[in-house]
Amino acid sequence: MHVTSDDGKFALVEYVAKDRSAFAAILNDKQVRVFVKGKDKQSDIEAELKKYKKNFDWNKFGLVMP
Repeated sequence: MHVTSDDGKFALVEYVAKDRSAFAAILNDKQVRVFVKGKDKQSDIEAELKKYKKNFDWNKFGLVMP
């Protein structure tokens, strides 16, 4: 899942995997702002993402896993 920022220069992305180790490179990349659902507060995530996408809607973003 991804959404393009208002200025078209950034992508707001959600990655999903069964094993957290799949994200090692992303989690260690200092150029990437990372949030972890369940660890970071939803309000903090939304506030940051709204800097890039004014009408960001938490309820319309992300994947639903069975």
